[in-house]
Amino acid sequence: MMISNDTSNNKNALISLNERNLARVIGWISVIDSKAKFIFSVILVVLGYSIIQIEPLTKTCTTLWENKVFTSAVVLVFLMIGTFVCLVVSFIYLVFIIYPRRKPYSGKSSYFYYESIARMPASDFKAKMSSISLTEAIDGLSDQTYNNAKVVKEKFDQLSVSAIWFLIALGFLIFFSIFHQIVPKLYLT
Repeated sequence: MMISNDTSNNKNALISLNERNLARVIGWISVIDSKAKFIFSVILVVLGYSIIQIEPLTKTCTTLWENKVFTSAVVLVFLMIGTFVCLVVSFIYLVFIIYPRRKPYSGKSSYFYYESIARMPASDFKAKMSSISLTEAIDGLSDQTYNNAKVVKEKFDQLSVSAIWFLIALGFLIFFSIFHQIVPKLYLT
């Protein structure tokens, strides 16, 4: 009897450990989503600023072109196009962060995975959850933790790539803003 009780206590401790680990991993998803929302907001601000710069860019490039300062006009256009392309790529990676993952990475159906739960009748789910063994619960929680950890890694990777593209766009835009102010003064005065 004592061995049985110890085994049951160990399995309950394992369930508790797996639940805490799953909660910890799921917590990282909201951290990533918050960072993605922040970057998205900043991208919109930078995009708005970039769009406002199109008219002055057009005037400057027209003037440079008329004065046969072709290289500077091309560099300015390249910097602005580079800014827009990098912002779009960064935005696309942010969309991938938000897009839900619908298949478990473990490849197994689980009573802890929302997609698997939604596919079965409520009565089957209730019956299984009221008769699930401790071993099955530990396996299910472990699989769910694994699946969520894969999601977290994928989201962090995409967030990193999005941030890199955003920083490149910002570099293009800063260089454009400086170059746009200096070039007309150098060549047109």
